[in-house]
Amino acid sequence: MSATAILAALLRRLAPAPVVLDLGLPAAGIFPRLHVARCGVADAAALPAAERALLVGLRDPLRGLPPFGFDRAADAALLAGAPAAWGEEPGEGRDRLVWLPGPPPAALAPLWQDGAWALLRSGPPGSWPGPERGRIMLLAGSTAAVERFDLMLPIDRLAPVLEALHAAAQALVATGGRWQLGKRVVSARLASLTALLEAPAALPPPLVIPAAALLQDGPPGLEDGALPLAGVARRRLLLGGLPPGPVRITLRLRGVGSVAPVLFLGGLRQTASLLPDPDGTARLGAAVTLEGTAAQVLGLALPQGAAPPGLGLLGVEVAW
Repeated sequence: MSATAILAALLRRLAPAPVVLDLGLPAAGIFPRLHVARCGVADAAALPAAERALLVGLRDPLRGLPPFGFDRAADAALLAGAPAAWGEEPGEGRDRLVWLPGPPPAALAPLWQDGAWALLRSGPPGSWPGPERGRIMLLAGSTAAVERFDLMLPIDRLAPVLEALHAAAQALVATGGRWQLGKRVVSARLASLTALLEAPAALPPPLVIPAAALLQDGPPGLEDGALPLAGVARRRLLLGGLPPGPVRITLRLRGVGSVAPVLFLGGLRQTASLLPDPDGTARLGAAVTLEGTAAQVLGLALPQGAAPPGLGLLGVEVAW
């Protein structure tokens, strides 16, 4: 179980779970372990041209928004704390968390003024660009591969959030396996939480990503929870950060008929099999080996005009 998977499992168990802005792209962030308010980049101008061209063409299927960093108006609304920009209902009042691959850029300062948390990989100590913060050092992963992250949050939230994360870790431990678990309070501004897996009880359950959570390069809009695929020759879908190694990727489809999409991963065609389900849907699955640390991109292709009018993608499953 990777450190990212453990952190996502802890955050999901908070009540209520924070809403997340994942700025890990184009490398792997915490999506799809956590469905997020938006994925994006902290500094779009610094991206290589090819990566920028790929990301700027992706869209949120519900709102039609590109990743954070590519739409000034939408980005400004999120930085201003607008609930709709964060995917919240008015008055919901959930904590907001920003996943960062490195030190926070100055442009994100309004978020820290508004009390947002930041979760970043541990690096050399430096000054925080905003109000003084508390720090919870998170040690996660396996006993053979420990990773450290820093959760930066308002000082008055450190103690209750630490207790909530520790309770979440105890609930995770209760699901099985052998763990090293611990917490330590160093001061009112510094604490640590350890959640290391010594031996898993079993393979993790499949990761399920609904169509509504998949950034894609087609027109926005869902039909009864499915992403329409009829009338398009190709579609690219952002799967996000997945650990390297062998997995089985399965697309849940409806209205397939006699023509199934051709599946690509990282631009390479994959051998896939189509299996019908009793409820009239179907599963298109392929055994693949994931490599590297970049966010994974799944491609679908259909012969022009061959897709049945009701063809739609309900979601993607990843099984280990």
